[in-house]
Amino acid sequence: MRSHNVAYPHQVSMLADMLEDYCKVVGLAPCAEERERVAARLMALFNAGFDTRPKLRAALRGEGIRDRRSSNLKRRSRFRFQ
Repeated sequence: MRSHNVAYPHQVSMLADMLEDYCKVVGLAPCAEERERVAARLMALFNAGFDTRPKLRAALRGEGIRDRRSSNLKRRSRFRFQ
């Protein structure tokens, strides 16, 4: 069950895991500013109803969240993670 703007502990854990996986695949350091934008986007997607791993993965792949330092983002944004 999900309420708007509320994430339960298991959902927070899922979002944190997805953030870690995404950042590893695209090469974002733990302190990278872009990482915060990805985290904010994950939360926005979650609040918009993308509340499962498959839905969030598809949304992130489709958007190609941009790492402004990289010119080869499109290739790197087509990531796969568990």
